[in-house]
Amino acid sequence: MNEPDALSKKVIGIIGGGQLGKMTAIAATKLGQKIHVFASAKDDPACSVADDFTIADFSDKKALESFAQSVDLITIESENIPCSAIDIDVNFYPGKKALHIAQNRLREKDFIRSLSIKLLNTKVYKIIMSY
Repeated sequence: MNEPDALSKKVIGIIGGGQLGKMTAIAATKLGQKIHVFASAKDDPACSVADDFTIADFSDKKALESFAQSVDLITIESENIPCSAIDIDVNFYPGKKALHIAQNRLREKDFIRSLSIKLLNTKVYKIIMSY
């Protein structure tokens, strides 16, 4: 059985309703998947192409848990989704660790270096300005 067949008739949940969520939904729909989007506003771009959507705040644990129960697997739209939004007991792809790393450029660089991948040298500057 090839991968698209293994996923057929599954409902993919996307947390985040922005442009990346919309593009993900369009691609998944072309593969025959059903899409359920968790978004903060009904006019978020991904809602316009989803089969279903849930509108709630990312801090609403009850809504997130209900959403998670309505789908077969969950992905996140971007690194801008709060980590607290995926602090429920379900599997996410990519996982919680990936989101945590992606939310901070220094953590990203440290992670990449831990894989023995060379990066340009960087320095962190903290600039405090007061007027």
